[in-house]
Amino acid sequence: MAAGRFLFALKPDACHSTICSVPGRRTQDSSLKPQDSSMNHTLRTTARLLAGLLMAFVVSWIAAGCGQPVTYCAPGDPNCEAGCVGGCGAGEYCANGQCVSIELQCNQAGEECNPRAQSSDGFLCIDWDGQGVREAMCSQMCSPDATCPAGSSCFVLSSNFDTPCQSASDCREDMLCIQGTCRYTACQPSECTGFLSGQQACAQKYADHPNFADGAKCYEFENQSNYCFPAGQRQLGEACVDINTALQQQEFTATCAAGLGCVSGTCRTPCESDEDCDGEDTCTLSAATNLGTGVGFCANTCTPFEEGACGPGKMCQPVGPDEGHCVPTGTKPAFSQCVPGENECEMGTLCVEYDTPGGQTEARCHPICDLTAAPPGADGTVSDSAQAARDATCPQPPAALASVRLVHLSELAGPVDVYVAGEDDVLVEGLDFGGVHPAPSSASWLEMEPGRYRLTAVPAGAPRTDRPLVDVTVDLASGVGEEIYIAPPAPTSSDDAQSVVIEAHGADVRTSQTELRVVHLLSDTDAVDVVVVDAADDAAELSNQIVLAEDLAFGQGGALVSVPAEELRVLVFASGADRTDTSAALVNATITASADSTAVLRGTLDPDDFYDASQPTVLELGDAPDAAPRGTQFSCTALDNGAYGFCQQVCSGGASDFGTGACEGDAMGCTPTQYPARAEWLTLCAPVGDGGSGTSCDPQRPNGQCQEGLFCMPYGTGVEPSDDGLLGRCTPLCEVDGSGTSALGCEEGQSCKPVAYDGSYDIGQCGWSCDAGADYADDRCPAGLKSCKPTASLREDASGQTAPVVQDEQPFCSASGPVAAGETCGGRDCVAGTECIYPRSEQTDLVSTLLPQYFGASGLVPTCTPQCDPFDADSSEITCASGETCLPNYPWSAEVGHCAPIDTWVAPNQPCDNPGLACGEDSICVIYQGGQDCLRFCDYEGADAQGAYAQSTCPPGLVCEPFVADIGVCGAP
Repeated sequence: MAAGRFLFALKPDACHSTICSVPGRRTQDSSLKPQDSSMNHTLRTTARLLAGLLMAFVVSWIAAGCGQPVTYCAPGDPNCEAGCVGGCGAGEYCANGQCVSIELQCNQAGEECNPRAQSSDGFLCIDWDGQGVREAMCSQMCSPDATCPAGSSCFVLSSNFDTPCQSASDCREDMLCIQGTCRYTACQPSECTGFLSGQQACAQKYADHPNFADGAKCYEFENQSNYCFPAGQRQLGEACVDINTALQQQEFTATCAAGLGCVSGTCRTPCESDEDCDGEDTCTLSAATNLGTGVGFCANTCTPFEEGACGPGKMCQPVGPDEGHCVPTGTKPAFSQCVPGENECEMGTLCVEYDTPGGQTEARCHPICDLTAAPPGADGTVSDSAQAARDATCPQPPAALASVRLVHLSELAGPVDVYVAGEDDVLVEGLDFGGVHPAPSSASWLEMEPGRYRLTAVPAGAPRTDRPLVDVTVDLASGVGEEIYIAPPAPTSSDDAQSVVIEAHGADVRTSQTELRVVHLLSDTDAVDVVVVDAADDAAELSNQIVLAEDLAFGQGGALVSVPAEELRVLVFASGADRTDTSAALVNATITASADSTAVLRGTLDPDDFYDASQPTVLELGDAPDAAPRGTQFSCTALDNGAYGFCQQVCSGGASDFGTGACEGDAMGCTPTQYPARAEWLTLCAPVGDGGSGTSCDPQRPNGQCQEGLFCMPYGTGVEPSDDGLLGRCTPLCEVDGSGTSALGCEEGQSCKPVAYDGSYDIGQCGWSCDAGADYADDRCPAGLKSCKPTASLREDASGQTAPVVQDEQPFCSASGPVAAGETCGGRDCVAGTECIYPRSEQTDLVSTLLPQYFGASGLVPTCTPQCDPFDADSSEITCASGETCLPNYPWSAEVGHCAPIDTWVAPNQPCDNPGLACGEDSICVIYQGGQDCLRFCDYEGADAQGAYAQSTCPPGLVCEPFVADIGVCGAP
């Protein structure tokens, strides 16, 4: 559940309240509760998650709301006391046009009461259903943190006493400040007892009620509370929406009829035991059913991912890690558009709905994958090996083929035919001396299934059974290229040729420069050193020599080495010889290398030998062997239910796949996708829209409504509004390296901003670069994007041998609006130099204690808050007041923060009392593994030559360890 997202929406009649949490109370996400034994490692892992999730929190805390609350008539309100002119005073109520004195009512919750009479402190008298179904009852007011006793939930009420507010202090003592308005709140007791046990009570209570035309159903919510809502019209086996979706849409007809429950988009028979089910069905009691405590559904149970578990025409849909139920399959192929719950998708696929707001459905038939193949680690992340195990449960394509190239360099042997043992057809026919098959200018490689092969070469035209000139056995591996040389024979051999197998270089080591390698086939020579020199330079000068290989033995190939010129002098020395004495060179020859090439040293050094070694043979390398699997690759993406994941197609070519129709399915396109649990970016196929560059879009939708190759850039409310009121604009994606090898590219005046600053991803987002001044603004930025914040990234050494390094990054214009500092805000509408955040508040887990300014709490409203410099205050004109400290705003950098009052002074890394509040200079009281410690932050500056962290802004005795960007935490040396 996103930060500040209310739990439920408006009930269907005017006097049923909105059941909700007060803004800022959030459902805790157990996946964000790291369990790693190292707190610093955990914090850094958490920081990576926060960096990817933060902006979603920022834009969603205000967007969600309670809807229209209950109308509440407070005693003494003239508009409620219409029968008594001027209203009645305290302790009086209006009866038949007369003000009548009455003692305070409501001494305990549940008593019947008169809504027009005064109640005791802490109580309100409310007719909850408003239709006379039952009398008004004494209801306990919600506590200041919007909680209620078990068995009830907090309702927000609306009355004529509602007034604007910025904090709880602006409201009466018996009201709370909720989203900028002072409102009454009250605890409504449960109306029923549970999904099955409360069915009869709801049916009786709302019989003949106009808003319950199809009957009533009991639903279980948080805090052991249960409430009646209208039944829907969908019958057994039909597609349905769950109660939460219905409440958001305020439409219940698509929910299941009375007596049925919506499970995974289909109406099912609810149950508590097998006796409640008919035929061979059993009661599936899985938490994923969402039907309430102890309630499951009747189904033909099966074991997920077990082949043939359900028989013809059906497949096993998981509802838990080890439990599933059989569902019919359809005919729609993978990646087709589908309707959840309609069972339209073919065998092996299920209809997966993408996360879109406002009830808009984006669903596709996706192959499913098994999350139990590899669970996440203790810190909630999925390792590369675990992800590979999950990916393997997708219908992956066959492994890459092996690649073979034949090179004929034995003049004595003459033309040859090459056969594969056990096959009658010739593999290569009539390969001449000096020939390469396939030629580099054509297919470059013969592709064969991986495995062990025996190859024989016989004179061209001879029977394949003749004595072979060459007989070689070679192991061919997937995605690996092997070059088989028919080489000149050894001087003492009576053969006409010998064979040498050398592994080719893969595409991962090829560059855009001209590259040369050397292959040693000098039959009468031991190991050699080989260098090349620009033909115009002095070959005896060591500084001019480029080393191709050292101590290279017969039958070996050297590395690929970049060379600066086409005309090169090749010098071959005995291994370890003095290379300044060119007269000692075994070979001294000039070659031409206009493309990536191999210089083959062949023959012998004996001047009387048939094979003259004085001139190397130069062969073009051609393309690298193909290491990619054959066909479409997939990555397993976890679903929130934890029962299974869905397989997304990978745009394996990265930027080069954009605009090429690489994705299967209607309206599917290559999309940059971040995996929070994996802390990496991939280019995956996902639904895309039809909006061109500059058209309006919704930044909250994961893929916007933009065409492939565009993303939805968030703007502030300072931009000229669109007809649809959306504050995003479709903006181009780009190649980070600017190579221009794809259809991606920025428009005039824009620059390319990497989405991953560590260089692990080749795609960025176009935007406008800016200069972050003292006020964190740049007037040169476009309208709606006037904010300009410093940014930094933490570059870690993959080997773990050296300390992470901080890299300051180019800042880009970001969303801003017209709302002034100190005014109530709703997300991206604050003027540049301020940020829409809540006052800091007490929270309940590690993430929320680090970021309470984005989560909020009861009675708090977000305001446009001036930004400050957390550590040195030398780059900002904004300073904090006495008794405050400037705390960093993640994940920007150590240069951007917000002022917060220091609640209590606690030494760094010592226990503290109020998690989420400042506990000293640059310090926050955080929750970690059940404990509470005062964590002091610092300006991370790296480490010294010995790898020791700098003290930076930490107190004496502590050093600044890396956390996120250039923000660090103070720890012991």
